[in-house]
Amino acid sequence: MAEVKGKDILLLDLTHLSTFTDYFVIATAESHVQMKALADSVRSNMALEGSKIHNAEGQDSKTWILLDYSHVIVHIFSPAARDYYGLEHLWGDAKETPYIS
Repeated sequence: MAEVKGKDILLLDLTHLSTFTDYFVIATAESHVQMKALADSVRSNMALEGSKIHNAEGQDSKTWILLDYSHVIVHIFSPAARDYYGLEHLWGDAKETPYIS
């Protein structure tokens, strides 16, 4: 089975900027199928680590899936939605760490 990978994965450190979470993980998926596969992969890996999901939104969306683990919130965007919402710019004071696999 092919490894599921998002594109342009970025970690935003919000520990000193937010009271509702410590980190955003932002990734881009090229298709709705890839978005769902990436979300499923995150859920599986987080469950293996013992992390419980608090909220999930957009599983049927073709633009944005959100997985809320309280201290970490994962955003999986279509390319157009990522450009439109611009979380990297909205949280411009956050320290950015690109993910390198």
